[in-house]
Amino acid sequence: MWGVPVVVLDSIPAGTAIVGDFSAVTVKDRGNYTITWTDRGTVTELVDDGAGGTTEQDIDLFSHNLIQVRAEGRYGIEISRPTALRKIDLTAE
Repeated sequence: MWGVPVVVLDSIPAGTAIVGDFSAVTVKDRGNYTITWTDRGTVTELVDDGAGGTTEQDIDLFSHNLIQVRAEGRYGIEISRPTALRKIDLTAE
């Protein structure tokens, strides 16, 4: 929107926007994190069925040279200047 990045979140009610200087917002690591991966198992892929629809197809990770990755961690948000952000009611007249 006018060259400004826009992010839509389910956690912010419709008709509400948060604007501001997001350089005042920092994501902080709150502890340990883990990253795991595997080449065992299957994933389900949607493929074209040739009739204008899709069908599910299971794909074996190992035989297709694929891996699954899971990353878990605890993070927090630090706002160094709370006045840098504003909540706007887009439904107000």
